Amino acid sequence: MKAVRTARGAGIARIAVSSVTIALAMVFALGATALVAEPINQLKAAGVSMLISEQHLHLVHETADRIYVLDKGVTVFSGTMAQFDASPEVAEKYLMVMQ
Repeated sequence: MKAVRTARGAGIARIAVSSVTIALAMVFALGATALVAEPINQLKAAGVSMLISEQHLHLVHETADRIYVLDKGVTVFSGTMAQFDASPEVAEKYLMVMQ
């Protein structure tokens, strides 16, 4: 597999026209959650599995089936979005999100 650097959105478009079934994406939504979430959800519906590194919880809520929170390389939380939402202490402690 060859790593490719692309402009925002171009990488998602490239995945959509190829025949991949798994993709790794570093998404920089920068407040454009709706613009980024739609193509990600379209790829999910097409059966593409993705590992996305993202810090904006709005995008994570719009797209993720599962969430993993890492602290210094150690997984401190693993679960569904519903499980994450039911554990506000995780967001407060590791993501500096106040409930």
